[in-house]
Amino acid sequence: SAKGYYSPADNQIVIKNGLSQQQEIKTMIHEIAHSLLHNSEKLKDKKISRNDMEVQAESVAYTVCSAIGIDTSDYSFGYIAGWSQGKEIKELKNALDLICDTASSMIFHVENKLTERYEEKYGKKHGESALIDIQGEMEKTQKHRGLHK
Repeated sequence: SAKGYYSPADNQIVIKNGLSQQQEIKTMIHEIAHSLLHNSEKLKDKKISRNDMEVQAESVAYTVCSAIGIDTSDYSFGYIAGWSQGKEIKELKNALDLICDTASSMIFHVENKLTERYEEKYGKKHGESALIDIQGEMEKTQKHRGLHK
C-alpha cells in the first residue's frame, strides 16, 4: 500500500502515519521528487506514464537518502525494478539526467539548510571545517536515531 502521495491538483503531499522515521524521511523525499518533477506545470504539455514517474521519484529518493546517510536500497531497488519492468535500458538511461539533476538540486538544498542550522547553533564557520563538523553531527544524529548502519 502507498506510504504517501503527491496531489498535483492541490500541490499537496500526504504521508501515512505510523511509518518508521527512516521510511517517513524516504517517503517524504520521494513525494517531494514527484512535486518537483510531476507538478501540473511540468506535465502540462508532456505525457509521462505512471511507471516512469514512480521510477524517477524513487531513484531521486534513493540518491538523496544515500547522500544523507540513509540506506534505502532494500526497499528502493525492488520498487524501481517493479515499476521499470518491460523498459529498455535506453529508456531508463534517458531518465538518468533528469534524476541526477533533481537529486543534485535536492541535496544542495538539504546541505544549505543543514549549514544554516549549524551556523545558528554553533556560530559562523567557513570552509571545509564547517562541512566536516556538519557531517560529524549528522553521523552522530543518525547513529543516535538508528538511521546509520
